[in-house]
Amino acid sequence: MKLIQRTMSCRWLLFGLLSFAFVLPSQAQEVIIKGNVISATDKMPLPGVNVKLEGTSTGTVTDFDGNYTLSVGENSTLVFSYIGFQTTQVEVAGRSVINIELIEEADQLDEIVVIGYGEISAREVSTAVTKIDGSKLAQQPVARAEQALQGNAPGVVVLQESGSPGAPMTIRIRGNSSVNNSNPLYIVDGVQVPNLDFLNSSDIENISILKDGASAAIYGARGGNGVVLVTTKTGDNKTTAPKVSFSGYYGVQSLGNKPELMDKNQYIDFFNNSVDYYNTYGLEEGIPSRGKFTAEEAAKLPDTDWYDEVFNQAAIQNYHASVGGGGESYNYMFATGIYKQDGMVGGDLDKSNFERKSLRGSFNKNLAEGLKINFGGTYAQTDRNFLAENSAGTGSAILNYVNNLPPIFPVYADNGEIFNPGRQTPVQSYNGVELPYIGAITNPMLALELTNNNAVIDVVSAFAGASYEVNNFKFRTNYSYYGQTGKTRSFTPTFDYPEQTFTNLNAYYQEGLETFFRTQWDNTLQYTFEQNDHKLVGLLGMTVIEDSWSSSSMNGQNFYTNNFDDVTFAMMKDKSQINVTPASVVENGWLSYFGRVNYSYKGKYLFEATVRSDASSKFGPNNRWGYFPSVSAGWNISDEEFIKDIDFIDLLKFRASWGVNGNDQIDAYQYLPSLTSNAQYVISGQQTDGIAPIIMGNQDIKWEEVTQTNIGLDADFLNNRIGISVDYFIKETSDMLAQVGTPIYVGIGAPFSNVGSVRNSGIEIALSHRNTVAGDLKYNLGFNFATMKNEVTDLGGGQPINSGVVQPSWASPISKTEEGHSIASFYGYQVDGFDEAGNIVFKDLDGEEGITEADKTFIGNPFPEFTYGITGGLEYKGFDLNFFFFGSQGNDIYKAFLRPDAINLNRPTYFGDSWSADNSNSDVARSNLFGYHGGHDEVSDYYIEDGSFLRLKNISLGYSLPTQLVEKIGASKVRVYVSAQNLFTITDYTGADPEIGQSNSGAFLDVGIDRGFYPQPRTVMGGFQINF
Repeated sequence: MKLIQRTMSCRWLLFGLLSFAFVLPSQAQEVIIKGNVISATDKMPLPGVNVKLEGTSTGTVTDFDGNYTLSVGENSTLVFSYIGFQTTQVEVAGRSVINIELIEEADQLDEIVVIGYGEISAREVSTAVTKIDGSKLAQQPVARAEQALQGNAPGVVVLQESGSPGAPMTIRIRGNSSVNNSNPLYIVDGVQVPNLDFLNSSDIENISILKDGASAAIYGARGGNGVVLVTTKTGDNKTTAPKVSFSGYYGVQSLGNKPELMDKNQYIDFFNNSVDYYNTYGLEEGIPSRGKFTAEEAAKLPDTDWYDEVFNQAAIQNYHASVGGGGESYNYMFATGIYKQDGMVGGDLDKSNFERKSLRGSFNKNLAEGLKINFGGTYAQTDRNFLAENSAGTGSAILNYVNNLPPIFPVYADNGEIFNPGRQTPVQSYNGVELPYIGAITNPMLALELTNNNAVIDVVSAFAGASYEVNNFKFRTNYSYYGQTGKTRSFTPTFDYPEQTFTNLNAYYQEGLETFFRTQWDNTLQYTFEQNDHKLVGLLGMTVIEDSWSSSSMNGQNFYTNNFDDVTFAMMKDKSQINVTPASVVENGWLSYFGRVNYSYKGKYLFEATVRSDASSKFGPNNRWGYFPSVSAGWNISDEEFIKDIDFIDLLKFRASWGVNGNDQIDAYQYLPSLTSNAQYVISGQQTDGIAPIIMGNQDIKWEEVTQTNIGLDADFLNNRIGISVDYFIKETSDMLAQVGTPIYVGIGAPFSNVGSVRNSGIEIALSHRNTVAGDLKYNLGFNFATMKNEVTDLGGGQPINSGVVQPSWASPISKTEEGHSIASFYGYQVDGFDEAGNIVFKDLDGEEGITEADKTFIGNPFPEFTYGITGGLEYKGFDLNFFFFGSQGNDIYKAFLRPDAINLNRPTYFGDSWSADNSNSDVARSNLFGYHGGHDEVSDYYIEDGSFLRLKNISLGYSLPTQLVEKIGASKVRVYVSAQNLFTITDYTGADPEIGQSNSGAFLDVGIDRGFYPQPRTVMGGFQINF
């Protein structure tokens, strides 16, 4: 923890002072006690710890290695005290060896919190900043750094876009602030990066989340969606010998929840009942020619569980090693790691896998008095094989097919070919039983065979900096580089299953190359003034960032090989048929100036003001510069004389802040008109290719502006055993970019304009409790809770924004963004029961005769009303138990995998209770198994379910070997553990997984739609941690 880092520099002085302050007793005692004192956090020895006999001045201090010797009575009590740690009392009870682990003070107000371009004591923070210590990551092994944010920071929602290996995550800090990109700004060791994919979570020292406008205002035009600051581990100047650490785990993943879909008998009953219904109500034309199944036929058919066939157990493993150390004037750290995860679907076939290799190093050196240099870097490579995820498309939507293919179809035909459920000529059959035709979907095994997608991304991040400190001034300069090169490959091989009429005679191959490079130069000058009760810290700075992005692709058909690993364009039979998409290049630049003032009086009254000025090449010449101010204030009430004597109050602090940030995460060059080269003109009677404008430019375009007001309260009670933090915020986005319609006669698309606004508001609460019982038993509990209300308040008179297109299943979009409602809310008809034939009846909301588009309304919200996290830990004599729950309440899910566009599909078991003349009180509409949908094919709340859930995200049980045993192998710590992730989920959602984010990383308005979601795996693993 940062507290240790701050106090390490004074340990030598403290040791010397205490050595002279105490005189060892010379009188004879009954027992000579020996022992060792270490930090419970990092297991490092603590020199200078005060060891006293309770009620006397008799005592000693620990030496450099944390050892002590003291003569006392065998029934005495020893008191161990040290600055920054909890005082601990231990009864001798006749023992001769007493080893102690001191716990850092539960009060974290003297911790150092990383903020933009600097650090600050937690006691002096007057803004909304949440810190997550790296020790939490060690307690709950996570594959991605973003996972550490989930449930540990109120107001931060983290959802996976898929449970497949390497899938990205959706992160929102205090809601969706725009219909455009609402991703936060990521900064690693001061370097702005596009994401955290390249980071190994074992390399993280801590994470700070800047949530309100004042804390993020120092990042101006890029801080509107919040800021995630990651600090990686460095070496220790006070370590005379290198510290070597090894850690790793290996686990097995499996499917945690399987939807209740019909088995063979249930499906056949449903099929036969559907035949009866269609005959009864005059829909005979839709009935398959084969008619109803007989009992004899049913006995000959398989009972295929497609989830069991497609999902398998899969391995996950992670290994990390580091070495760090230093001397009086330098420190260093080197680390390497490898993470591998196979997918539950296709992992054994190399269709769904993820591997990340990383190498990181840092070096810091004091060259002269006040002059320091530092440099470091990371190289990482991610290699991902992936499937089409949360898709309803043709040919490759594997999870969609798993949910819809009936169990009466086998996986393979008798001759070993992949069985074709859609074969029509000849009519498909199995064991002599004619099978109904299945349209729009196919056998998921064929989709697995034809899907070959791979993405390899190489990342290089490096920085070099220097600082010079003289008198009260500190100048710092830092230059950084971030480069990312990604190569994406996809291949559809030839295949021929003649009996099943599955044939593809021309292999198709595509390569895409994408590069991204960023250089960043930061310069800051800090002035610190402290006199009597006054403390003033001023900061001035400037930043220059340049980005370059390029993308190109090639594709072709007909190759000499049918192997994905071997295929290249050199293997193409006719290279003249290679199709090349030339590189598209986008360049952006930013120039920024900023300043900040922090002032405190007696540590009680806190004030901070920030202003930043940004210029960006993304925006029009009329609005290229933006200005982003903020102010905040805090009052440490507990330091006032009128409350100081209330013993049970350790801290009471009031905070308030206001700030303006920007959001510039939009496509470049939107201030210019867009042209197409595919225009057709008729000149002299001849059709001629040409260029024409398709979207108007807007010279006035600028960043979206986000204004936040935050009021907060922090309190600690009962010797810091209980902690409370409460925040209320209002977050308003103005000048949101949206397209405002143009008259039809203009003939080209509308430009993006700064016309929209969005309002988010909510309450965040964090509670904590920690205690030590009888010396050996320690526990901690935490609870955080956040509400969120999102509303679009203005679209500038433009048309509502449709999203969530799921075709061919539904002709209409599922989601709509409109004034007065939440972003990307579900939009469709409200069900008003069933008619006399069991057809769905929709509410007539416009009062006009008949059901029309005007009767549609908002029917659901994919975003939760509130989220919460529950954490806990227990330690006892070397054993430790940690757990973490995450919950989401009030989020709706649209079950788009229930396809109405295809016939004869499987259904969830509750469809067995479908409406019929004999079952007219059912809440399930009549069957639409053979078409003639009767309302099934309209977007409506019939397909919406409550997606609220509570999930045990992680639980681990560990054991740290005794120090005496560990020291025999030269180690300072050896811990082994078992852990389980996603062990169980409490939810009423009937799909595979209620934790659904965006459909893909760029679909900001496609949220909460289940097209066939790849669920998160249940994982059981065993691991180790060894420090030398």
